[in-house]
Amino acid sequence: MLRELLLAVAIGVSNIAIHAAGGIYLLKFSSVLRPLRQISIPRVLWALACFFLIILTLHILETALWAEFYLWRGCFRDRETAYYFSLMTYTTVGYGDVVLPRAWRLVGVLEAMTGVLLFGWSTAMLLALTSRFREFWDAQNVVKVKP
Repeated sequence: MLRELLLAVAIGVSNIAIHAAGGIYLLKFSSVLRPLRQISIPRVLWALACFFLIILTLHILETALWAEFYLWRGCFRDRETAYYFSLMTYTTVGYGDVVLPRAWRLVGVLEAMTGVLLFGWSTAMLLALTSRFREFWDAQNVVKVKP
């Protein structure tokens, strides 16, 4: 059981690396917005949509890593079941209609914990981006009072 948990921790650390790389990319993306002099609602919506798609892609990559890990270790017979289980576990939906073999049950719990933490991180990144837009919007709409 210790070996399985150590492997799961390695997958979790790999998920963090994927998310960190994506987060760095998104920071660069938000710094590109800095020179914009004119913030409009369509631009903000477009940027948020792109941001969302990048975050969604990160989460899909992370669940794919778990699913491929389960296939490699022989926990599931087919790819569809492995991906289904991984998505259900990572998102903590957990219907319970597909379960890991007994020796691997704690690994599923670690995947769920990783998913919760990384969704929290994604939420923080989204909040940071919307805060940046708010700063730009406020700076653009400052009413200058004449003395």
